[in-house]
Amino acid sequence: MTEEKQFAIIEELSAFEDWMDRYTYLIACAAELPPMPEEHKTKETLFPGCASKVWLFLSRRDGRIFLECDSDSLIVKGLLSLYYRIFNGETAESVAGTRLFFEKETGLAEHLPPDRLNGMAAFANEVRRFAGATELF
Repeated sequence: MTEEKQFAIIEELSAFEDWMDRYTYLIACAAELPPMPEEHKTKETLFPGCASKVWLFLSRRDGRIFLECDSDSLIVKGLLSLYYRIFNGETAESVAGTRLFFEKETGLAEHLPPDRLNGMAAFANEVRRFAGATELF
């Protein structure tokens, strides 16, 4: 299921040839991220290693992984919304076994600054670690 979600993201981003249009799309995606409850925005949920402030609260219910996340940067929040779409509500097994490829296929891996790309990889690894992954990327 996570692969299908990544293919959908690739298709959506491929509709934009210009990178400024893709960045505009990411900013629009930020509005799609469900709001994170303020009580979950604590120093314990502040994700380390990101240039922007990023909060991540993970929970598990009925064998499924649920995310609450937010950022003070619209671009990062848009990126978080993509990871949210891929991981949220999926089984722990599916999340732990997910290999992300949409960043490379859409060119995000080439167009994002290295620190932002590393921060997003760390974010995805944290979600996968919570789900039980032993092999991280």
